[in-house]
Amino acid sequence: MTDHTYLLDDDILPIHHHSDDRKDAIAVPAPDGTLTVHTGAGAKDAASRHATAPVADLGTALADAGIAGGCSEGRRALSRRTALRGALAATGAMLAPSVLPRYALSSAHAASRGTVVIVFMRGGADGLSLLAPLGDPWYGRRRPGIALGDKQVKPLTSMFGLNAEAAPLVKYWDSGQLAFVHATGNRAPTRSHFEKQMLCETGAATASVRSGWLGRHLSTAGAGDSAFRAFTMGGASAYALASDVPTPAMASLGSFTLGSADAAAADISADVRAMWGTAGGPAQDAVTRTLDAARQATLMATEAGPPSTSGYGTSAFGTAMAEVARVLRSGVTPEVVCVDSYGWDTHVNMKMGDGRVIPYVLRDFTATLDAFVTEIGADAMSRTTVVAMTEFGRTADQNSSGGTDHGFGSTMIALGAGVRGGKVHGAHPGLAASDLDGGALAIATDYRDALAELVTHRLGNGSHLSTIFPGYTPTPLGVFTAA
Repeated sequence: MTDHTYLLDDDILPIHHHSDDRKDAIAVPAPDGTLTVHTGAGAKDAASRHATAPVADLGTALADAGIAGGCSEGRRALSRRTALRGALAATGAMLAPSVLPRYALSSAHAASRGTVVIVFMRGGADGLSLLAPLGDPWYGRRRPGIALGDKQVKPLTSMFGLNAEAAPLVKYWDSGQLAFVHATGNRAPTRSHFEKQMLCETGAATASVRSGWLGRHLSTAGAGDSAFRAFTMGGASAYALASDVPTPAMASLGSFTLGSADAAAADISADVRAMWGTAGGPAQDAVTRTLDAARQATLMATEAGPPSTSGYGTSAFGTAMAEVARVLRSGVTPEVVCVDSYGWDTHVNMKMGDGRVIPYVLRDFTATLDAFVTEIGADAMSRTTVVAMTEFGRTADQNSSGGTDHGFGSTMIALGAGVRGGKVHGAHPGLAASDLDGGALAIATDYRDALAELVTHRLGNGSHLSTIFPGYTPTPLGVFTAA
């Protein structure tokens, strides 16, 4: 048994796979080029300490770890220094003077334009099952066991029907608040979750860009005036927000405090002030502002009261969106909020019971969106826009396991202020063999076309599109307008 000590620049490689035992796995390359795979709940802890029993290649490592077959999808190598920097950003960002004005809670920009909530449907959502192209004769032929029939959809257009599991959204379509962008995505040829998610979050053609499209918006839109100008409601900051403007992540509004009890918070505050209160310069200023922000967050939680559970789904997405509503209920108006939704990687059993297309996930997702709109009310919703996107769609044909595999084109959802609703935007490229891209729905609309309109009309930063989406010239699509 060989023991290796790894340096900060050693690479950590997450492994995506579909083995039945659902083991977590992290492959850690050693300086000599060998790999060690850590599995199970302690994978990340093991990778952060020492590695043992190195092996020569990834395939052998996976086999030795009991991960047979499946797709081992590697993300670009993540250096430990980058991992540490990302981990610290969630808390260290709260020490950045540029984003922690002492008394500002709501962003001045958001006060005039409202809030944009970006939801990332992670796993590759099947747009052909959310928005079924019943008008395409190849739809049913390619999916004889999982295609939606007339009774499983709400007809929207002569071509498309909305999955009946998404029934809570129908009223927003009817009222002109809801729109879809069909056959959209990032055109990079990769079908890796990790690579495609990174590319979609950077808003760039290559992964060499080390910032996110929303982060570049924040950088170019002017200095921030609020601790809560932009944030991720979740355990880690969204890469889309990465830039020289630090943004926090919080699991809940109540967790954004210095302690679980007033006395504990007071003790922590006193200790920190004693250590840094006379340091002078940026350090003292940052600590003072951070403590003020934590105090303000506590006041926000008190003002908003406990999070609502009425109508929300039971998933982590439901919990997160209830917390976003709680922030808005407190009177704070953030500019941008990022939230994740999981469970969209439908390789098997898309037809379950009387429902189709992972019915639980779709029911939970759409019930949560409906509960969020209902809770914040018509007035707040007139200033709030929710956009849901995914890294890629699925294959046009069902597979032998009653599911679908990684594809290309999918569906974007736009709901709320400034949305030109009651319409499916974008062309349908067709499902005939000659129309497909490697067996998948082709991408007819670059996702940045829609996001560029969002930045222009809802975030008010259209003059910096060449920086926000480097190397790309958006094509007008007509999804968004000024609210």
